[in-house]
Amino acid sequence: MEVFIQSIEGGIYPMTIDSGTTILELKNKIKKDSRIASQGLLTFLGLDLTEEDGLTVEECVRLGNNTFQVTQFKGVGDEARGGAQVKKIRSEMDIKVILGDRRNFQCVKILPNKDMEFSPTKSLGVVYHQEGEENGKRTYSMEKFQMPGKGKIEVRRDEDDRADVYFIPDGDETEQKLVGKVKTYDESRNSQESRLMRILGSKAFGNMTRLDGVIGDFVFGGLDAANKEG
Repeated sequence: MEVFIQSIEGGIYPMTIDSGTTILELKNKIKKDSRIASQGLLTFLGLDLTEEDGLTVEECVRLGNNTFQVTQFKGVGDEARGGAQVKKIRSEMDIKVILGDRRNFQCVKILPNKDMEFSPTKSLGVVYHQEGEENGKRTYSMEKFQMPGKGKIEVRRDEDDRADVYFIPDGDETEQKLVGKVKTYDESRNSQESRLMRILGSKAFGNMTRLDGVIGDFVFGGLDAANKEG
């Protein structure tokens, strides 16, 4: 089957895949595609896709669209419009970070030894324990770090195989080791829970009128909200 990938820069590229391809497999294929310069968050119909959702590409396409977008990682409700903020992270280890606040957050997987970008944020959490595997019911224990200025984050492995977090200021080589506060975030209280999973889990495929209504309410409702905010 053929799908289309829209890059952060706006280019749209066709990609041929097997019908049983998972979201994780699609992400890996995108990372290896030399046409797509910048990596980020994979979205579909404006909804975030994560490998934890366990979806296949075919399940997404059945909703009536075959275009996936690569977008910048978002700071969600914790976005910074000035002052202290970071938008780039690099880690020596495979980790997950939390962007946003307790009721409006995203969990993002950070690949080792690779610069990754997201929208400017004043804080981020590094997950050290996850409880549960079911989407929308997971709980994350983390160290949450406040950003002391503008710059980037580096996560390094210490001698006990734990994550140390360093802040690298813009225009200054002097780095600062950050001390975080222990926090616990619960997906069941998170407004960013995957709405795509709720659509797919509604068993609405047998009633396309109902399904079209759900998608229409989300897409056009989201556009109305964006227009009001703008």
